[in-house]
Amino acid sequence: REGVSRLLSEAKKARVWGKEGAEEYRAALDAMLSMQEEDYEGAEEGLTTAIEGRELTPMRGSLLLARGKVRYLRQDFAGATEDLDEVVSRRPGQVHVWAYRGLILGGAGALAALKGDDPRGSYERAIADCGEALKRNPEYAEAYNNRGTAYWLLGEAEAACGSDPRGSCEKAIADLCEALKRNPEFAGAYSNRGTAYALMGGALAERGSDPRESYAKAIADF
Repeated sequence: REGVSRLLSEAKKARVWGKEGAEEYRAALDAMLSMQEEDYEGAEEGLTTAIEGRELTPMRGSLLLARGKVRYLRQDFAGATEDLDEVVSRRPGQVHVWAYRGLILGGAGALAALKGDDPRGSYERAIADCGEALKRNPEYAEAYNNRGTAYWLLGEAEAACGSDPRGSCEKAIADLCEALKRNPEFAGAYSNRGTAYALMGGALAERGSDPRESYAKAIADF
């Protein structure tokens, strides 16, 4: 509903209610409705039609952000990153845009890891993007969560390469604690912190240290 309301608001500002731009506007609105129905293929098709139309240029940033979210949900991380790259260039002051691109880059790294490729570059970019979000708003819990997630994913990749992941785990835990300070009901942050604690426990055990405290904290978070 929020996406549809925003689209209607921007449509009024862009003055596309007349004959010009009607097709593009209709495609964008249909795409928003498709997103609500979780028809992400249909949503991407409609958003692409709207983005390629000339009449909705004033709304391009919002449409690209919406398509980036759809592509992320369809695990098209390259396409989602491309959309968010343009959104960031258009709206560098908007905190959520940086944080969302960080989330997408984290997903891209995870997919690369599943394919046997090195994901660390994607995770490092995700960490940098979330850092940019936090420069603009140090109270943004979502950015702490996304960066914390990227840190434990980086730690996981480091462990897979035989490196010590404990530094990345510590940074992940610190960020996720910050997210939970700002939003104690943030379920995703508890889950991510639990994963970071579990990874830390594994790293400690491999190096002959007692992992029980880390595992106990992981169990509590889960």
